[in-house]
Amino acid sequence: MKYLFDLLHCGRSHEERADFSARRDAVAAIVSSPVGPSHGNGPVNGSVLPVNPEFGPRLVYALTHAAVTALPSYTLHDVGDVLFELMSYDRAVFCGWLKDVALALPEHAPALAVPLKKTQLTAFYDEVTKAENPRGVADALRSFARLWR
Repeated sequence: MKYLFDLLHCGRSHEERADFSARRDAVAAIVSSPVGPSHGNGPVNGSVLPVNPEFGPRLVYALTHAAVTALPSYTLHDVGDVLFELMSYDRAVFCGWLKDVALALPEHAPALAVPLKKTQLTAFYDEVTKAENPRGVADALRSFARLWR
């Protein structure tokens, strides 16, 4: 988690440094594209990164799903940090990704005594998207994860 956080954070910190625009563009390309030659969809503006806007949504889904179903509660602050950094790049796009994730989570998990209600999903979505800091995201994940355990 710390690696992902540091990678995402370097693209929006230290704006005064000469390499800021290169770091920002590289991180933005990583968030919106999976890295690797196997995807082979062509270069983006002369870069070696392929065009395929699936990495960001998959990352949001994997982190959220893991946070609510598998990860111990003491790791949720790290997940919250990463999700907040993703949200800091483009809140509107992130909100769309999170909405898709909330709709994709299974309503009937083995640990759930009763199915999730639409109001619970909406409350989670609202808490995360209105969070002003990583702690708010982590708290929303923690309260949502309690429904699954």
